[in-house]
Amino acid sequence: MLAPTPMQRAFVLALYELPATRGSLAAAAARAGYRSQNKKSLNQMAHALWNSDKIRKAFQETGYRYIGHTAVQAIKAAKELIYQQDHLDHLKLASSSSIAGGHSRP
Repeated sequence: MLAPTPMQRAFVLALYELPATRGSLAAAAARAGYRSQNKKSLNQMAHALWNSDKIRKAFQETGYRYIGHTAVQAIKAAKELIYQQDHLDHLKLASSSSIAGGHSRP
């Protein structure tokens, strides 16, 4: 399969950067540089992009990169929070970490 074009890559990145709302596909297409005479045809173009196997694969690969980066930050934040016993979310984090580690609820 061919690699996505620069505009297609920009479309995928815009999907991650813009809020997920009604019309976000068209907004991502516009941000990526796709142009159309009217809103309806831009929506159709955005949906055609989204339904492309190449775009779906690029979206998935980009998601893995985003998750990989943010997961490290989330673990660091959780590690700092777990030692702050007076923090409002300490018990929630301790409980969910315990369950994720294979321990059952009391």
